[in-house]
Order: sequence, then C-alpha cells, then structure tokens
Amino acid sequence: MKQSLILCPLAFELEAMLSRFREKSVELSEVRVGAMKTYHIPRLNAVLALGGHGKTQFAIQTQFYIHHFGNIDSVFCVGCAGAIDQKVSILDVVIAEKTLEHDFKLKFISRALPAFAGDLKLLAKFSKLKFDGFQIHIGILASGDEDVVDLVRAKEIKEQTQALAVAWEGAGGARASKFNSISFLEVRAITDVANSPIQSDFKKNLKLAMANLCDVFLTSAESTS
Repeated sequence: MKQSLILCPLAFELEAMLSRFREKSVELSEVRVGAMKTYHIPRLNAVLALGGHGKTQFAIQTQFYIHHFGNIDSVFCVGCAGAIDQKVSILDVVIAEKTLEHDFKLKFISRALPAFAGDLKLLAKFSKLKFDGFQIHIGILASGDEDVVDLVRAKEIKEQTQALAVAWEGAGGARASKFNSISFLEVRAITDVANSPIQSDFKKNLKLAMANLCDVFLTSAESTS
C-alpha cells in the first residue's frame, strides 16, 4: 500500500512533532531504517522521519527513504520558516504552491530561478482547512541555504521571489521527489520574521508552530477519512 513520507529538516522540529502527536494520543510505531529512526503513523498513512539540514542533505535523505520504503507516493517537507510578507504572522502555516530556489545563482547565462510546483491535489486538500488561532496561507516559499536575519535581506528575497516565507530545505526535497516522479509539497509554520529577535523567537515559538503543523495534518486526514 502506498504511503506518504513526512520529513522534518531538524531534530528539534521532529521532536516537537512527535511530542504533539503523543499529546493527541496518535499511534506511533518506531521503525529503524539503517541508522535512522522513523515513525509509522497509521492515522496519516505516513512515515515521519528526519530529513537533514540544508538542501543537499535533505535531498540525500529523501532519496534514501524513497529507495528504502519503495511505496512512497508523496513527500512533505515540514518544518519552521521565517515570514517575509506582512500578511503572514507568527504561528501561521504556509503551504507552498511553489518552492522557489532563491540561492541558485547563475553568472554565465540568465534564466528563471528553479521552481517546483506543489502537487495540485495535495494543495486542494490542505487549502480547504480552517483553524482558530492561526491562518493557512497558500503561496510561494523561498528555499535557500541561508539564515535571513535582517529586513534588508528579507526585502531582497521578497522582491526576487514574491515569496511569503523563507526556509532552507524545500528545494532539496522537491528535486529528489521530481527525480522519482513522486508528488511533493512543502508545508511550513512561521516562528519568526526578519525584523524580530530571531533566535529567541524561534526557540519560543517552535513548539507551538510545530503543533499547528501537526494539527493541519491530522485535520486533513480526518476530512478525507
């Protein structure tokens, strides 16, 4: 039977999701994949695992899991992000209609930045959801191996990409999924904005932000059951 692959880039994002699922009494079973721990979630018909930090590592581990399980039909890159659009607030969730690789810098030729469309069926399912306490936004997510920590850089990326938020690993997961002809969607919760005290905001908001992501997935599963 086909199943989804949900990958968190960072260990503390994964731990926050596991904590929320346990809080909600969601059944989890640990499955060892080589040296990696993965978690089967029957309620979501999904495997939850660590994706790795940065686009390259995330792509490598995505490919590893796809090859190991052999029955993956959709991949989700799920984690935290920084807002670069004023209509997006901390703890909101951004779902990528497109993941745009903003740090792909060509010098010899000129062409559009690499862009990876989110799967239309997955987008349609998630875009219908409504929550009290936070909003879901559908738009562009900018992907690049760079911490965006000031307004000047945030404005540059916003003008370059028209993105709602910026994060690291999405393009890596999108590339691995495309290589395997598997559906892909990046889903991010906002922990900070470029003009805030980012480190303290990230740590303060991480658990709540990841809880919102878990609730998005759980509600989505309930709406299609």
